[in-house]
Amino acid sequence: MRIKWLDSIKGLTILLVLVGHCILGLYLTGRYPEADGALKSTLEFLYRFHMPVFFAASGYFFKPVDSFNSLGRIMYRKLVALGVPYVVFSIVMYLLQTLGEGDVRNKASIQQLLGIYKEPIGFLWFLYTLFFIYLLLGALSIYIKDKRSMIVILVIGYFLATIFPTDLLFIQRTLVWAPMFYAGYLLKGKELKVDYKVWILVGLYVLHVPLFRWLHPEEVFVNQTNPQWWSLFSLMGIYMGFTLIPLIKGKAQEFLAYLGVNSMVIYLVHSPVLSVTRILLYRLKIEALALHIVVGSIIALVISMIAVYLANRLTFIRFWFYPLKTKS
Repeated sequence: MRIKWLDSIKGLTILLVLVGHCILGLYLTGRYPEADGALKSTLEFLYRFHMPVFFAASGYFFKPVDSFNSLGRIMYRKLVALGVPYVVFSIVMYLLQTLGEGDVRNKASIQQLLGIYKEPIGFLWFLYTLFFIYLLLGALSIYIKDKRSMIVILVIGYFLATIFPTDLLFIQRTLVWAPMFYAGYLLKGKELKVDYKVWILVGLYVLHVPLFRWLHPEEVFVNQTNPQWWSLFSLMGIYMGFTLIPLIKGKAQEFLAYLGVNSMVIYLVHSPVLSVTRILLYRLKIEALALHIVVGSIIALVISMIAVYLANRLTFIRFWFYPLKTKS
C-alpha cells in the first residue's frame, strides 16, 4: 500500500531535481555571466535539499537484514532493479552526447562508458550510490540491531570519508550519503509537527546559501562527493521536507504523489531530454535564460510523462525502468 504523503515528498523532490538539472546545464554553458551569482545561489538552495530528501524518502522503507543469505537475495534484486536502468541510460547518455558533438560539454568517452562499474556518467550517480548503500546498511544490519549504534557507525564512516577522501566512488559516496538514506528510516513512524523549531531550521537553511557563496564564491554548489560539514544543512532539509511537504493537500498533493509514484521514470528520462532541448533551442537561436528554464523544464516533464504512459503499457519499455515488473 502506497503512502500518499511520502509519494508527494518524492514527487516534489524529483521535480526540483528536474529544474535543478535544467538550471545547472544552462549554467555550465557559460552563456550567462550576468546571472552567475543568481544561478549559483539557486543551485545551492536546491542541491542541499532535493537529493538529501530524495535519499531519505528511499530509506524510509529500508528493512534490516537477518542473514547473509537474505542479503544476497535482496542485493540480487537490487542489482537487477537498479543495474538494468543504470546500464541502459548510461548507453543512452553516451549516444546522445556523441550525437550532440560540439554542443555538449564534458562529453563521455567510450572508455567512460566501459568504466561505469567504477564511475557513473552524470546524473546516474544516484542509482550507483543507492545500490551500495543498500549493500552497506544491509550487511551492517545483520550484526547491528540498535539504531543508535548504527547512527554512530554511519557518522564515523562519514567523518572518515571527509578526512580521508578516496577516488573510489562506491566507497566515498556511499559513506557520504548513507546517513541521509538512514535518516529517512529513522523518521518512519515519527509524528513531525510544524512548530517554531521547524521555522528556525528553515531560516538557517535559507541563510546558509549566502554564507556558502561568501566562503566559496567560485563553487557552484556544495561538493556532492565530499560536502564536509555542509551536510548539516542537508539534514535540516530532510527534517523540513518530511515536516512541511506532507502539509500540501488537494490536487497539488495528487499531482506530486503521481510524480512520486513515477519518480524512477522521470529521473531517468528528464536529463537526456533537457540536454537535447537545450541544444535544439540554441540551434534555433533562442538564448533567453528564463525561457530556457521554463521551456526546458516543461518539455522534460511532458516527455517524462509520455515515457510513464508507455512504460505502463508496453512491456519492453517498462523493462528499461522496472526490470522486475512484468505487469503494469
